[in-house]
Amino acid sequence: MRLIAFYEGVYLPSHEIQDNSNLQFRVKIKRFSEWLERDAELSDFNVETLNQYMAHRLSMVAPATVNTERCALVSLWNYAGDVGLCQYPQARRLMKVDLRKLPVRGYTFSDLTSLLAVANALTGRFRNRTIERSLFWRAYILTAYDTGLQCGELLLLRAADVTETAIRITKPKRVIEAPISHSAAMAIAELKCDPSGLVFGFLSRRSFFEAYEQLREAAGVEGTSKFIRRASCSAIESVSPGRGRVHAKHSQRTSFDNHLRDDRLVAEQPPMLPPRF
Repeated sequence: MRLIAFYEGVYLPSHEIQDNSNLQFRVKIKRFSEWLERDAELSDFNVETLNQYMAHRLSMVAPATVNTERCALVSLWNYAGDVGLCQYPQARRLMKVDLRKLPVRGYTFSDLTSLLAVANALTGRFRNRTIERSLFWRAYILTAYDTGLQCGELLLLRAADVTETAIRITKPKRVIEAPISHSAAMAIAELKCDPSGLVFGFLSRRSFFEAYEQLREAAGVEGTSKFIRRASCSAIESVSPGRGRVHAKHSQRTSFDNHLRDDRLVAEQPPMLPPRF
């Protein structure tokens, strides 16, 4: 039985779930299915598979995020056991997520230089596209570092909304404007995108992350594209305390400190600002 069918037909009618929680359950089932590269089924509820999935997620996102995903999947597994659709989980054998706060890490100047060097040396084009891989990654890295924006936001950027000094991204509830350097503007221009088209978002999120993983491994650095955002915001914070949060478009100081501020980079002198990069 497909996991999503079990959730919609068995679990959901038996539980009082708010709209936001309902959405979160669906997102977690979708992520699990994407990792399996097929629709998740109740038969996938076994210790080995879930431990491998959680280890994979821990390599990409914060432990607290993985723990919420673990709790959701185990809740579904427990209820499937209650109604006799599968065996109960062997809780003692399931991986425990260490929730101790780990230090926030972003890319150093050396890391970013390595990423750009590998990007500049890439050959080939993206499948069914005319855009060169080297130009794409150079434009993305420079734009991400200049703006400190999230990957999902940059994937919404349209070519018509790029000027020589700034970019403009329209989201359902707000419009984001962020300055960019001359180098980033020139790199985007070299892509020669259709004015009505997306600059980076012609790749699906999954294809983007897979391609970025290959780039990162070739450069010999750790982390995800979020490490570029952390480097950018920490550099701003080192120059002007309190401005890193504004640069990141974060409303809460605690959230910025817990997720984006790399104390090593904040303390670095001279700071790693775009003109130096």
